[in-house]
Amino acid sequence: MTTKSDDLAVFTHSIVHRTAAFFIVGLAVFFYLKQFKFVSRFYHDFFSQTEAGMHSSTYILAVKTSLVLGLVAGFLVVCLTIYTLVDVWGLKIVVTECSVIVLNTLVPFPGTGEMPCSEIVEVRKGTFRFHLVGEKSVLSFSGVDRIDRLFYLISECKRRSRSAMPKK
Repeated sequence: MTTKSDDLAVFTHSIVHRTAAFFIVGLAVFFYLKQFKFVSRFYHDFFSQTEAGMHSSTYILAVKTSLVLGLVAGFLVVCLTIYTLVDVWGLKIVVTECSVIVLNTLVPFPGTGEMPCSEIVEVRKGTFRFHLVGEKSVLSFSGVDRIDRLFYLISECKRRSRSAMPKK
C-alpha cells in the first residue's frame, strides 16, 4: 500500500496468510491437546499393567522416554506455529525515501530495525526468510504480500541514495 505522494510504502502479510496462520495454530493446539490426552490415558493404562510385573524395567524406561519425547516434539511444533503466527500478524516493512524499516508490532523480533538505503548491499533469500544485508547490520523478514513491489522499491531507494551521494 502506498501513499499518494509515493514517499512511503507499507508492506504486510495478506489477510489470507493471516487467516491461514491463525487456523494452523488452532490445528496445532487441538492436535497437541489430543496427543496429551492420548499419552495420559496410555500412561495410566500402561502403568496399571506394569504393577502386575508384566514388563522389564528397560521396556518401561523406553516407553516413558518415547512418551516424553513425543510430548516435547508436539510442544515444539506448537511453539513454532505460534512464532509463525506472531511473525505473520505483526510484521510491517516500511520503505521511505531514505530507509527501510522492518518491525514487528506484536513483539520485538530478531532481525528488525532500520537500515538507511545507502547502506544496503543486497537482498538474500534464506530458507524461510529474506535477509536485507547492509554494511553494518542485517534485517530479516518473511515473504509479505506484493513482495515484488517491495524489492523494486528497495532497489529504487538504493539507486536514489547512491546517485545522491557526492562523487569522490
